[in-house]
Amino acid sequence: MSASIRLHLNSLRDMNVTYMYFKIEPLSLSFKIEHNHSEWDVHIHPEGARYFSHRTRRIFTDADLCNPEVTTLVASFIEQMDEFIRAQDIDIPDTADLVFDLIRGESDNRIFCAYYFADHANRSIFWLDTYYARYFSIWSEIKGATSVSHVGHIIEAQYWYHCQLFPNCLPLTVELVDSMRDLLIYTIGDMVTSAVSTSPYDMSDLQQILTLANNMRKNIATSKGVAPGSISSLGRFMYVFVQQRFFHFYGQPSARLERNRSVYGALISRRTLLITSLSPLLFFAPEVHLSALEKIWVDNILNEATWATFISKLTSEWQEFILYATVLLNANVAFLAIQSVDEASSSPSRSAAQITSYLSVITSMGASYSDYSLSTKPSKAKETSRDALLFLNAQSTKCWAWKRCRYVQSTVCLLMWGMVSFLAAFSLMCLVASSATVRVLVGGGWFIIAGMVLWCITISGMRKTKSVVHVGHKLWSTTLESTRGENTRFRTAHS
Repeated sequence: MSASIRLHLNSLRDMNVTYMYFKIEPLSLSFKIEHNHSEWDVHIHPEGARYFSHRTRRIFTDADLCNPEVTTLVASFIEQMDEFIRAQDIDIPDTADLVFDLIRGESDNRIFCAYYFADHANRSIFWLDTYYARYFSIWSEIKGATSVSHVGHIIEAQYWYHCQLFPNCLPLTVELVDSMRDLLIYTIGDMVTSAVSTSPYDMSDLQQILTLANNMRKNIATSKGVAPGSISSLGRFMYVFVQQRFFHFYGQPSARLERNRSVYGALISRRTLLITSLSPLLFFAPEVHLSALEKIWVDNILNEATWATFISKLTSEWQEFILYATVLLNANVAFLAIQSVDEASSSPSRSAAQITSYLSVITSMGASYSDYSLSTKPSKAKETSRDALLFLNAQSTKCWAWKRCRYVQSTVCLLMWGMVSFLAAFSLMCLVASSATVRVLVGGGWFIIAGMVLWCITISGMRKTKSVVHVGHKLWSTTLESTRGENTRFRTAHS
């Protein structure tokens, strides 16, 4: 096993669900854990977990040594490990910790022992058997990791996870805290000077972590190096930072220096014929959200800070659209209440202005309900970056589901069509069955306003397609690629 892959589902720690009675004897002053083992010390992790450490050897376990049967099993496994080391003449570093964990098999219900060594001198974990990197949970998230130095970042991350689990294994020193402080100072500087920093935390979190590191340094003298809370927190932060090095190919020729850059070359997002043809009808809203999503979701890696900013902005937009849709709905109700517009209500037929206003009411209600549902209901894609990453990776493997996911985020198109329908209804009321003077004045006003709107759209960069000819060219290119059977989602720029 590794430090982060420690199975608890099938471990020997299930509690009794039966209601129990407990009698407290008179003058009971001490409530410490009693295990009656002279060779082991019991520790309570600051988070609440209980673990044991050997008094004369660097051995740790969170097996329940208060249980005599478990203690016998652990002693047997330690003896077997010692015999194997002596038989193979293996030299274990003096700075290495040995961690045991008892696990129950899923199929045969047998109990076996999992282990790993953690070396403090090299900040790494190791085994006496062959261990395959695919056993690490994050190995499948990165492709192309072949060098030993690259895989070494996973190993170091596992070491820091070990320090987080067993904080009494490492003394708190000035060098240790200063190393993390230096890393934090650089990361804060990188966040200040770069808008696309690879930092796993945002600026406020980094400032808080730096404050904690400064407080840790103050506790070194008073704690005399024994500070399980500080070591556990330090190990947790270092685990995150070092693990990010693996994701970003730290120290490799193709290291990612900006979070929106791929290490596999310049990637070109491919659009299908359906998406390309429907985007103009949806005011290019799917393209806007998809482009923003592709900037923060690079190489199947999702940054916690950027995802939080993205989903916060998106939720804020949905809430604003609810207000806009409500205002538009009220405007349509007021418009339909005008006597000249409602004059056809006595007959089954309706005027063109009424029909387009009805369409505006439908689209505005649809936009309001959709935005309300997306902004209030919990979603796996909104909870954490890890949940969002699993959601996006699952959708990307399902072609049609991924296409639909692009439009779920673009309910703004319903609001836009509602506005267009309302403006069309208002224009029909002004232009149909009216005098030439009214038509000239209204038509001239519409011509000037339309020119101003198109000019604003052009200079703001919101218009992805500059001309109808360009749209046709994209449609034709996409059709040719589809007929050739090119179904891959990305293509490298130099392929």
